[in-house]
Parts: sequence; structure tokens; C-alpha cells
Amino acid sequence: MTVPEGILIEQPLISRISSRAGLQVSIFEGGIIQSIIAGKVRINLFTNNRFQNGCGIYLRRRENPYRFAPLFGPGSGCRYSLTENQFLAIGDFEDIRFLCRLSLAPNTHAWKWTVHLENTGRKEAPLDLIYTQDVGMTAADEMEKNEFYISQYIDYT
Repeated sequence: MTVPEGILIEQPLISRISSRAGLQVSIFEGGIIQSIIAGKVRINLFTNNRFQNGCGIYLRRRENPYRFAPLFGPGSGCRYSLTENQFLAIGDFEDIRFLCRLSLAPNTHAWKWTVHLENTGRKEAPLDLIYTQDVGMTAADEMEKNEFYISQYIDYT
């Protein structure tokens, strides 16, 4: 493939947070989790791209009609911050301010999501948090996997 002169192809910026135990989370600049790797095991089924988020937390308003927003990634409008072992997304959805934090445990392959919500409106807001994660538990190599084959062997209990 040849690229016409004057056309710039940008490589996405990827940041990483990690723990001493070898857990590593790669995050695209727009807040999408690219991959979660624990040693030689990739936790997520697919290596995500800048447009597809296989891991997410959504805030849902339980009012008629139901409305929802992602707490990070595309459509969230968040500001992001990273430290060595934490990822923070700060934003708002309608009259709810939120802070979403991913923290990696220092000495084991474990992580924790924490969500803080503040209702800045005048009336009660019935809410849900919905977490999504594509689990694969496969070798952490660059080869794509067959999701139908892998998913029949995962024990979700």
C-alpha cells in the first residue's frame, strides 16, 4: 500500500499502568482499555482498538426512558489521569458527576474499580452501574483467538 504524499498516518498513543506482580493494563489515549495482561496470560479475549472497548463501566439512569453513558472511553467526555498503578476518568452525565478509578494491587494479579458519584441536581436520581468485560484467559501473544473455541472453556463461577 502506498500513502499519498502529505497524508499523515498517526499511531495511537498507548499508556500503561502496571504492578510489581506483573499485571499490566494498556490504555489508549481516549480511555479505551486495549489489554489486561497478567504475566503470560491476556485476561481480555481481544486486543481492543481505538474504536472498540471490550471493558467498560456504564452509568444508567433508571427513569423512563432509561438513559446511559460510559464512564470512560468513547462518548464519555472524560478527562483522564494516570499514575504508575492507577487510571482515573473524571466526568459528568447529566447532573451526576463521577470519578472512576482503576487501581492495580501491588503484589498480586488483581485490580479494583472504584466509582464515586455526586448528584448535583435537585431531585433523587435512581442509578445503576453496569460493568462489561470480555474475558478470554489466553496466552499473551499477538495472535488473534477464536472466541467461540475459547468461551466454551471459561468457568465464570
